[in-house]
Amino acid sequence: MKNMKKTHPYHHGNLRVELLQVAQKILLEKGVEKVTIREIAREIGVSHAAPQRHFRNRQDLLDSLAVQGFSQLEKVLKAGSLDSEIPLLERLNNAALSFAHFAADNAALFELMNSSKCCDDKLGVMKEASESAFCPILELIISGQEQKIIQPGNPLKIGLVLYATLLGITTMVNRELIERDRLDDFVLDSMDHFLKGYRY
Repeated sequence: MKNMKKTHPYHHGNLRVELLQVAQKILLEKGVEKVTIREIAREIGVSHAAPQRHFRNRQDLLDSLAVQGFSQLEKVLKAGSLDSEIPLLERLNNAALSFAHFAADNAALFELMNSSKCCDDKLGVMKEASESAFCPILELIISGQEQKIIQPGNPLKIGLVLYATLLGITTMVNRELIERDRLDDFVLDSMDHFLKGYRY
């Protein structure tokens, strides 16, 4: 059949990476409902059975995509907070802005990352990935406590307050309840209020 899309040979070690790259592209461009193993296989040009060597089903694929998202977020937060030459509170603001920009630029992925759906055998991996992603901000909070800039207390609890604040802002932006060009102002204002409450 001349019109059938031919499958192409692939390296087993690279297919999983390619599947996730294409899955994320479809997710961001078309939404989560369009992310299917069949559609991704068609886009890459492999047989529909090939992805099943890496993902048991669609939920397994989505879970892996969410884990990849947390890994990407971790890299973004590290890049925004590592410069030790910058005062700690400024680095915390930079990390908050990096978080918000990632969430707004990757709205469908971010929503997937915060979805409650997950295969039982992926719960541990998902929890580890999400905790690791937030570590750069958590480390800044701990450092601030050590420098007597941020009040003593459970740093995880303080971090969760900050996470909830940023999640609320970015969710409102992604749902167009707040204009995207006001994102930075809202984040910095919220950080000002947050730090007033937790300054030493």
